[in-house]
Amino acid sequence: MIDSRTKGKRAELEAAALMSAVTRKHWYRTAQRCGTDTGDIRCDELPLHVEVKHYRAGLTYWSKRSRNALVHLAHDLYYCDFSKVMSVANQLGDYMVSPKSLLVEGFMRQAQRDATDGHIPLVMCKQNHGPWLLVWRYGDDDRLCEMLRQLRDCPGGRCAS
Repeated sequence: MIDSRTKGKRAELEAAALMSAVTRKHWYRTAQRCGTDTGDIRCDELPLHVEVKHYRAGLTYWSKRSRNALVHLAHDLYYCDFSKVMSVANQLGDYMVSPKSLLVEGFMRQAQRDATDGHIPLVMCKQNHGPWLLVWRYGDDDRLCEMLRQLRDCPGGRCAS
């Protein structure tokens, strides 16, 4: 039997390492006590609220579809394979339309509810043996892509304005 707390901790540590590698900023796992208003992982330098979810199943369709295009739109949520996240910053090309996922919509509702003012709610989720997916709201797309472009073009955040 798998201990869900241990599995969750392992997923959060893995997600923090992935975000650190992509953004070149320090991400860490936050203390999870009493539903605090912090994301599961955090970077003090970026206004992002990230919820991390690792499920046994339920994301098969999205996981398979994420290989076929850079970005997918499912109702009012965008998602992509996390390995493609920096390519999303270009906002080039079309997106594929996917059916919505009630499971992921629930994850996003939690992220929205817990995000502090000005923070973009994101969900990093995966199912066993599947890729990490990054999910964000349609309304946050421009802001998120601008932030990703700045991180890509100005590693370390020392670029002149």
